[in-house]
Amino acid sequence: MAIVEVKLAFSAQTGNDKLYLRRRSYEQKWLVRTDNAADGPALVKNDPRVPQYGSYYQTGTEYDSFARLRERDCEQVSPDSNLLWVVTCRFDTMADNGAGDTLLPPPQPYDDPPIAEWDAHEDKEPAYFCYGDNEEQLPITNSALDFYDPPPERIVTAQIFKVQRNLSDFNPVQWALYSNAVNSDSWYGFAPGMVLFKPPKAKLVAQRGFGYWQTQFEFHINYRGWFHYMWDAGMREYLPPDNGAAVGRRNDGKKVGYNHLKNEDGTFVTHPVLLNGNGRRLVQPGIAALNTVLREAVLFKFRVQHKLPFGPLQII
Repeated sequence: MAIVEVKLAFSAQTGNDKLYLRRRSYEQKWLVRTDNAADGPALVKNDPRVPQYGSYYQTGTEYDSFARLRERDCEQVSPDSNLLWVVTCRFDTMADNGAGDTLLPPPQPYDDPPIAEWDAHEDKEPAYFCYGDNEEQLPITNSALDFYDPPPERIVTAQIFKVQRNLSDFNPVQWALYSNAVNSDSWYGFAPGMVLFKPPKAKLVAQRGFGYWQTQFEFHINYRGWFHYMWDAGMREYLPPDNGAAVGRRNDGKKVGYNHLKNEDGTFVTHPVLLNGNGRRLVQPGIAALNTVLREAVLFKFRVQHKLPFGPLQII
C-alpha cells in the first residue's frame, strides 16, 4: 500500500476576497493516486506532499503566508476509479460563521509578521591597495616598490539585516547549503554578489498542541561585493621557453620555469614584488618606474563564497 503520485490540479484553483470581513480565501485540488484499492482517505490526506494543517497557501510562483489551511476534504474521483483521489484544500486568513459574524481562528504563530532589524559591523582587514584621486585602485608600496610587512589595515563595514520568522519546518540541509553563500539574483534591492547569508538560528517552540520553529536569519551586505583582492605579486617569476632555445634554457640564458627574483645587488628578494599578470616581474630592479606601477599593476579579484538565488527562500 503506497501513494504512487501526488500532483496539484492547477486548473482547479480558486481564490476569493471579502474585504469587509478582512478575509482572503483560496482553494486547491490535489490529485493522489494509490496502488491499492484498499487505501483510504487517512493514508491519502496525510501524505506529506499534500498540504497539512499549519501550512500556508502556496504554488510554484505565489504564496500567501497569512492564509493557512483551515479545511480539507478527501474523496474518490468516482466509484469506478478507486485508485484516484481528490483532496480539496481550503485556505483562509480568517473564518466566519456564515451569518456575517467574523470569528477569528485561534492565533497561529505563522501569522505573525516577520520582525526586521538593521545593524552594522566594523572590522579590519589587510590593505594592499588604496584609492587615487579618481577612485582608481593603486598598490600600497614603499619607494622601492616593495609591499609593507605587515601591510596597513583598512576599516571594513558590513550592514547587517536581521529577520525573525516563525516557520512550520526547519530544513537543516537546505540552510547548511545556503550558509555563507552570496546572492546570485537581485535581492531586496541589492545587486547580485552583495549579500552574504549567515547560518540561521532556530528554536523549536511547542504551542497549542503543535510545534513551530522560531527562526532568526541574518544577512551581511557589502557594497563592494564579497571578494578578496590581491595584487599579482610574489618572490618568484615564471619564465616560459623561447623558440629555438636549448632544452631547459631560454635565449637570454636564463633557466626555464620558476626563478627566485633578485634585488639590484644580486641578493634574493625577501618580500613580494609586483608581477605583470603573466608571471613576469613588472619592474626590473634599479629602474625608477613608479608610473609603470601605477599604470600597469594587476589587481586580482577572487570570489571564495558560492552563489545561490535568495528569492525562492521567501524570507521577506
